[in-house]
Order: sequence, then structure tokens, then C-alpha cells
Amino acid sequence: MNDDAPSGWGAALRPTVTLVLLLTAATTAGCRSTAAASAADVNASAAKPGTAAVQSPGAVARARVEHGAVLLDVRTPEEFEQGHIGGAMNIPVAELSARIGELGASERAVVVYCRSGNRSAQATRILQAQGHADVFDLGPMSAW
Repeated sequence: MNDDAPSGWGAALRPTVTLVLLLTAATTAGCRSTAAASAADVNASAAKPGTAAVQSPGAVARARVEHGAVLLDVRTPEEFEQGHIGGAMNIPVAELSARIGELGASERAVVVYCRSGNRSAQATRILQAQGHADVFDLGPMSAW
């Protein structure tokens, strides 16, 4: 018997466990926190009874703003001046903690965006840490 040869169930399961770990890593690599979960909101008024349509992040964000959510652009003032979504409030992510009161009551919903999604994710964490429970991270402005 070769001392280096694997034996028992461990050897038989090793390739399966490795495959499961690789698949799990591959499928979760692109996940985002609250935005991914919120973007998967299901449209209750789907075309066919008994089915549901998944809304795009932009559609979810627009619906939330139409229902009273604050639209928050966390890019720099210079970026904001070069173009922004109509009706958006500009508070750079670097100033958000100090200016959070400008958003109003913490119960009010907030939709946050930036250029690429990095700053909006950071802003979402700041808002949630400051007591804002209903925050939707749109990610990049282009998703609108």
C-alpha cells in the first residue's frame, strides 16, 4: 500500500468539495450588498398572472423617488455640475457624515448613486450606520 495515496471517504469527497467551493466563489464574486437585494425587487404587476418580472435597478430607483425617496448624488460638486440626475441632492461622500441632517428624517427613503458604484456603496454603509434603514444603492448614475 502506498503511504501517499488517499483513502476512505475524504479522498472520494475532496474533488466534490473543491468544486462546490469554486462554484460558490464564482457565483458570489460579483454580488453587491443592499443594491443587489433591492434590485431584485419583484414587480407585483407582472404581465402574466402567477409570474413576476424582476425590475432593473434604475426602475426600482425611479419608483422609489416617485414615492418620495431622496435622490442623493455622492460625487464631488465638480462632477455634479458636469451632469446629474434631475432632482438629485449633492452631498459628497466625504462630507456625508457631517451633512446627514440635510436628508431629513432617518425614516425617509434614500436612493444613492455616484459615478461607478464605489462611493454609493460607501455612502449606503454610512447612511445605515447613522440610522437610515431604507437606503437603495443604485450604484452608477448610468443605471438610472
